[in-house]
Formats: sequence, structure tokens, C-alpha cells
Amino acid sequence: MRPDRNALVRRIKSCSSLPAARELHSRLCQSLAIDCDAHLENLLIEMYGRCGSVSEARRVFDGITAKDHFTWVLMLGAYARVGHLEVAKQIFDAMPDWSLIASTVMLCVYSRHGSFKESKMLFDSMPEVDLISWTALLTAFSRHGHLDQAKIVFESMPEQNLVTWSAMLSGFARNGDVGSASKTFALMEERELISWNGLLSAYAQNGHLDKAKKVFDSMPEHNLVSFTSILYALSQQNRLEQAQHIFDCAPERDLILWNAILGAYAQAGDLPHASRALDAMPERDLVSWTAILCAHANSGDLDRAKELFDAMDHRDPILWNTMLSAYAQNGQLAASRALFDRIPELQPVAWNSLLAAYAHNGRATAAIDLFLAMTMIHLPDEMAFACVLLASSHGGEIEPSIACFRSMVADYSVRPYKQHYCSVIDLLARLGRLEESEELITSMPYKPEVVDWRCLLGACARGRTLNQERGVRATKRILEIDRQNVGALVLASSQGYKI
Repeated sequence: MRPDRNALVRRIKSCSSLPAARELHSRLCQSLAIDCDAHLENLLIEMYGRCGSVSEARRVFDGITAKDHFTWVLMLGAYARVGHLEVAKQIFDAMPDWSLIASTVMLCVYSRHGSFKESKMLFDSMPEVDLISWTALLTAFSRHGHLDQAKIVFESMPEQNLVTWSAMLSGFARNGDVGSASKTFALMEERELISWNGLLSAYAQNGHLDKAKKVFDSMPEHNLVSFTSILYALSQQNRLEQAQHIFDCAPERDLILWNAILGAYAQAGDLPHASRALDAMPERDLVSWTAILCAHANSGDLDRAKELFDAMDHRDPILWNTMLSAYAQNGQLAASRALFDRIPELQPVAWNSLLAAYAHNGRATAAIDLFLAMTMIHLPDEMAFACVLLASSHGGEIEPSIACFRSMVADYSVRPYKQHYCSVIDLLARLGRLEESEELITSMPYKPEVVDWRCLLGACARGRTLNQERGVRATKRILEIDRQNVGALVLASSQGYKI
């Protein structure tokens, strides 16, 4: 029986499974009755891009000798779909002819990666733009928190439609600007489900439960996003019975909604209900396993947590880190280290978790040794430095602490935060190096707080009459910040300081 070209085209256009895509491609290559012309080759690129295999889409693309405009656009779209910025840019730059659709696709790629400058430069260079291009630029700014620029783009648009209004609303909601999200919603002349969900999400994710419930009850229709948002809002307030009611009322349930109800019980420490939710789930993913593992770990049930962890077929860095943190929080540092040594691919988060465990349990030497080992593999971040400085401070390790603090900027270009300064100030003060401690307080690029001067005052008091002048200065600085600080007044009075 000869294959029908039209039927094959329909199957290629509707295919969304990679194994099925490969089978269709194989049938086409083996067919003598169907000529694989430019139209079919373009459809193959589109099909593989839709199925997530850019490598196979690229092989088809590279095999085409006479590429038309759509060939280039479809290959660009395949890379855009999976977020391969650099290769997408290479394809875009190599295109023989400019087109509005290709430029708009490239804008979307830049938007996904938060490449604001590149987005604006490309937009400004386009000889013509349309509403889709404007929306792509707006999304590039709003999605990544640059709301001022997003507003400028929105107000500069020659026209706005429901999509652009919804993009602006979603930007405010995503960045926690509930007031602006509400005002934007009120100004919209027309609203669809995506608009209602945007406002609902703004309230739900920022702790405005009553307003979220009011929006949910006012919505003309709901979908899974609506049910998930209100369930999340209820779970954040520990309204578990109401969250369960919402879950039960949902006309359909996907994995995200199942994970939401599981997460609600897990977060509240309700292990029986969390376990029943897990058992009832038709499918589970890493989010599901992480939620139940955290629930057992936070309750101190490490045996059950380990049992679940060991039974998992696949573990991502989050799961490894969850189990590592569980041991650390319960003081089981040997078990934490043993698990750390089993992690197949050590990510910075795992190093930081073990560093934090050592820091909070006063294991200064172990923390310093681990930090030095980390620097041989990964560039330490702000968290790593904070942990090793805290551990050094607790352990009285002054020289390693000072060396670490100095290396932040000099060797790793990591800007010290206030927490880093506090650890060194505290350590210097407790070891009696008061002049250096005071100098660091006054020279750091942060406004000194009561806690900083209180460290110095306490150390001065331990030094008695040797440090009266410095103690008086520290007390005055505290009272300038907090005139009612009774603790500072009592300590200064006990030392005979004249304030």
C-alpha cells in the first residue's frame, strides 16, 4: 500500500513525541513514493524542534542544500524553544535576509535569558516592528523585575491589547508589586482567564489570602492555574481543611495541583495526610519526593527520610541537599559528611550546606578545610564565605578569618555583605583586637547597627579600664541609633563610663 503524502504531512504536523517523530522520519526516508521536498524538510525541522531534539532538527537543517527563509526561521525557533541563546544568535546572524518574524523570535530568546541590553538593541535596529515585537520587549523587562523599563515600553506602544495588558499585570504580580497589579487589572477594558489568574497569583504569592479568595470567588471561570494559586495561598496560612476542599472541588487534577496539596501538608508537618496524598498520586516527580522527604526530615524522622531517599530511582541536587541538610539540622555531622562524599556531582549548594552545618556546630577547622577544598573545584559565593567566616568567628580562628575576608574581593571578586563584616567585627572584638574592630565598623560600606557597636562595647567592658574611651564611644553610637537601649546603658553604667 502506497503511503499517502497528505496523511503523512498531517501526522508530522501533529507529532509531539520524539520516538514517533523518529519513526515518521524513517518512514519518509524509506519511501520511494513520496519525494522529500523542501516543504517536508521544513516540517521535519519544525517537528523535531517541537519534540525538543534540536540536534536532530539541526541534522535535517544541515542536509538541506537550498534553504529558504522558512528553513532558517524554523531552525531558529527550534533553538528558541529550548533556550539555546548562543546557537540561536549564530543562526540569526547567519540568515541571508532580515525578517520581522525571525527578529521577534530572537527577541523572545533574549527575553527568556534576561538579556535586556541585547533585546533593546535588537528592537531599536529593526526596520519595522509589530505588536508582537513590542510585547516581546515588554516581557523581557517585566519578567526579570525591570518594571520601570517595562512601564516605559508599555506606555510607548502604539496600541495595547489583552496580551500586552496581561504581560504587564503578570510582571507586577511576579515581582510582588501587588498594588500596581491591582491597578492594572482595574484599568483593563477586557479581561480573560489569564488576566484573572494574574491578579489571583499576585495576591496568593504575596500573602493576601482574603483578597485572593475574593478574586477567586469573583472569577467567571477557573482552570488548574486558578485552583493551584488559591490552594497555595491557603497552605501558606496553614488553612489545610480549606486547601483540601479546594483540591476536592477541582474538576481535574494535574501533577502540579497534586504537588500543591502534598506540599501544603508537608510544610505544616502533617505527615499522615502528606503520606496519604503521596500514596494517592497517579504519578510523582522530584518535587513530590522532595516535599515528602522534607516533611520527614523536618520532623526529625531521619530513618524514614533515609528510607525514602534510598528508594528513589533518580535524585537531583535538590534531593541530595535536602537529605544533607536534614542530617546537619539534627547535629549528625558524620552522616552529613558521609552523604556529601556520595554525591555524584557536587554543586555549590551542597558545599554550602555542609559548610553551614560545620559553622553552626562550631567546627571551625573542618569548615576551613572544606572551604579550601571547595576553592579547588568551584568559585565560592557569598554564602560560602559567610559560612566559613561564621565558623572561624565561633572557633576564634583569627588569621584564617582575616585571610578569607581579604580574599573575597582580591581573589574571587565577591562583594562582602554586611553579614561578612559582622563576623569579622565580632571575632576581632572577642579576641581583644579592639582598634581593628572599631576601624572595620567605621570604614565598612554599610551603616553600623546596634549589634556592631554592642560587640565592641562588650569587649571593652571585658578589658575594664584599659578601654574606657573606646567603650564610651561605642555606647554613644548605640544611643544615637537607639536612645532607649537599656542594655547598653546598664553595661556602660556597670563599667563607670560617663556618657
